[in-house]
Amino acid sequence: MPANEVFLRFGLIKFYNFLPVRLGFEKIGYKLFLSDPATLNKMLLNNELDIATISSVTWINNQDLLKPILPFGLSCYGPVMSTFLISDEPIEALDKKIIKLSNTSNTINTIVMCILRKFYKIEPIFSSNSDNFCAQVIIGDDALNFMENKNKNFIYDVSELWRKHTNLPTVFSLLAARKDIKNDLLLDFIKVYSLALKFAEVEKDNLDWKYKNTSLKEYYSNMSYILDTNDLKGLFELERLITTS
Repeated sequence: MPANEVFLRFGLIKFYNFLPVRLGFEKIGYKLFLSDPATLNKMLLNNELDIATISSVTWINNQDLLKPILPFGLSCYGPVMSTFLISDEPIEALDKKIIKLSNTSNTINTIVMCILRKFYKIEPIFSSNSDNFCAQVIIGDDALNFMENKNKNFIYDVSELWRKHTNLPTVFSLLAARKDIKNDLLLDFIKVYSLALKFAEVEKDNLDWKYKNTSLKEYYSNMSYILDTNDLKGLFELERLITTS
């Protein structure tokens, strides 16, 4: 990077799903802050970051403060293999049962709520801190670790559930910036992000992958860091379900 380059305060999701992008930025030498989606959401809204990969629901709920930097994000059509609803009972039997939500992603929590209420017509009890639960939402590296030692009778890939009921992709994350960030700075950052994605495509095949029960090639081939028209339909359908609930 040029010596006089202005660095935006950039936050990137720390999970394996964004690892190739992280390695791309490391090759470029761009400074970044790594954390889980929930932390990045708060930091961007609190003006501790200028731009970040955030939960798509955070953008949906804060469009007065944040603008999406399209077409960048993270989407998947069908199983993503790192967002699960795991349960002791079948999904149809979860009415009035306690479901423990993830403390790192409000997007997956919201999608699970929408699916169960809108499509299964049930009303579970959603909790963020209960130790006595029948089912649980797990995401990211926790989900990959879980698949190494499956210990639940019923495992539902949340992205596949969304595809099943909407026939649309799941948009997990958006690259979003605060609305007060100058456009010229954003244009410069978009060039950097685009370059990082080019490096990311190469890095996908060279990762140190520790998971035996999840295929490296299949895991990344199901994801896209570029959102297309169909992805945006999935995003807007989620927004519609949220606003009409």
